[in-house]
Amino acid sequence: MTFEVLPVEQDDWPYLVSISYPAWGDDAIWNLLNPDLHTPEGQASAASRYVQSFDKNPEMQWMKVVDQDSGTIAGASCWLFFPEDPFSRDAPGEGVNKTVKTDWLGDEQDPTRQFLEFQYNGKRIQRKEFDELRRAHTYLMVLFTDPVYRRQGVAKTALQWGLSRTDAMGVPCFLEASTLPYEARIYHKQGFCDVASMEFKDVRPIERRSRIPRTWHMCMIRPAKGEAPPQRREDQVHVLS
Repeated sequence: MTFEVLPVEQDDWPYLVSISYPAWGDDAIWNLLNPDLHTPEGQASAASRYVQSFDKNPEMQWMKVVDQDSGTIAGASCWLFFPEDPFSRDAPGEGVNKTVKTDWLGDEQDPTRQFLEFQYNGKRIQRKEFDELRRAHTYLMVLFTDPVYRRQGVAKTALQWGLSRTDAMGVPCFLEASTLPYEARIYHKQGFCDVASMEFKDVRPIERRSRIPRTWHMCMIRPAKGEAPPQRREDQVHVLS
């Protein structure tokens, strides 16, 4: 089976969203970001949101992996390519330093929205502590495969596309892997190293607690060619109380 990596187009979003639900399954972070993907309404809402935000960040590239025999989209990835330290470049409150708002999850008193914003802004602050990200680097934000195509080389194809660009820039690559066990194996084979885990927990009273009260992921860095592997940092636990 042969695959091709191509830029995502606006018309691709309904299909991409439809395969993202079985691809991610019970992944807490994806389901927090995109509620009710098991319903047509939830998929339509997510697709509309991605279409509206699509192609607005010149440093972000959504890429699809296409089965050349059938023309079917088998998976997708989202990459950020930073030519310099974005935390120093962007003014406070702008760009990567901007506080994340998830308006589509309800009003500001919605417990799930509060927890997701707590998590995303906590991760943003922690990223600034990694020396490897205080320089030019790439960031793999999203990678998923339609389960129909799983273990046929889709993820590897997507990774090799982004990592070839990373190597051409001569910079490290960063990602945050979720709890799916096969993810770590894929990334380790491509040269990524575990750096630190981040756990976020909502321990507020049950009536004010997020629909999904816990997330966990591993921060992973692939060093630039010729550079030493990153040092393992202390694992992080962040509690919303």
